[in-house]
Amino acid sequence: MAATPATKYPIVLVTVATRKEGVTRAEFYKHNETRYAPLLKETAGKVHPLAWNRLYHVDESEVPTGLSRVLIGSDSADDVFDWDCKGEMVFADELHLQQFITFMHSEEALVMLTEEEKFTDTTKTKFFVMKRGGCGVGL
Repeated sequence: MAATPATKYPIVLVTVATRKEGVTRAEFYKHNETRYAPLLKETAGKVHPLAWNRLYHVDESEVPTGLSRVLIGSDSADDVFDWDCKGEMVFADELHLQQFITFMHSEEALVMLTEEEKFTDTTKTKFFVMKRGGCGVGL
């Protein structure tokens, strides 16, 4: 198979997750970081992403003095904050990504889906396959 950007360079799977109604931002963060993420790493084993960076919205009280949560654009919660966590999962190559996707559709992963339903609105979860830019890697 000829090398393509998808098979030649790391692949990034970007995720956005929204907390379940009735779950606070703090509860969502704690559950994702202390229960869900460690469980995924343990359960997925060798097909777990090389890296999984997670970014969360901050409350107004957490923003540096003199700034707002949104620096450019609308500050309306309806326009900006329709998700609570953005994740970037990095995979070595296309095969690694495919192995992870296969795992997530396996019976072994049912425990993950059950755990997700405890704190996320799974109907709003999104996954995007993306590639990195600006890091000196040719296309």
